[in-house]
Amino acid sequence: AQTEAMVAQLEELHFEKKKDLESSHEKLKNFESEQLKHEELIHSKLKKVRADCKDLERRLKVSESNLTTARKKLKEADPQLVLKAKSKVNHYRHLYNIMKSQKELLEERNANWELALNLLSKWVLQKDSAKTEIPLSLGELVSAALESTKSGPLIDPKEDYSEEYRIELEEIKKESAMMNRDLSVAKNDDVVKM
Repeated sequence: AQTEAMVAQLEELHFEKKKDLESSHEKLKNFESEQLKHEELIHSKLKKVRADCKDLERRLKVSESNLTTARKKLKEADPQLVLKAKSKVNHYRHLYNIMKSQKELLEERNANWELALNLLSKWVLQKDSAKTEIPLSLGELVSAALESTKSGPLIDPKEDYSEEYRIELEEIKKESAMMNRDLSVAKNDDVVKM
């Protein structure tokens, strides 16, 4: 009986060891498959890095050739031409600054006139006690103020102003096109700045 108990214990121990060994083999297989996946991932990333490196090397060569070309052209540049270009750039920069400051002044002046017109129209409407509701928009406010003073519309509805407006609009468009052309030349010259 004692030997049978020992044999049973040995068989149980053998069974547990066999189970542990199978479990270890399974873990080893899983580890190896994970390792293979990891190696494949690293390999694919390495390929991508190598391709990126080749692309960067190609770009570097192109940039270096462009740089040497630009240096050659710079050495070949006529000093008088460079001075002329610098003078032109300074002139256009100055013109741009003048136009910009004039635009800012006009915008400020326009805002001041709108404010004055708004305040004057409100004052006129407040003097007229029959008009209790004051419109919010400037156009409606001015129209209401003109109606309350009985001065009538600013433009005569019987006359046709379309030709005058068309001519004035064409002049404004021409001036705007010239200014835009000068500004774009000034900005381009600023970019080329030497």
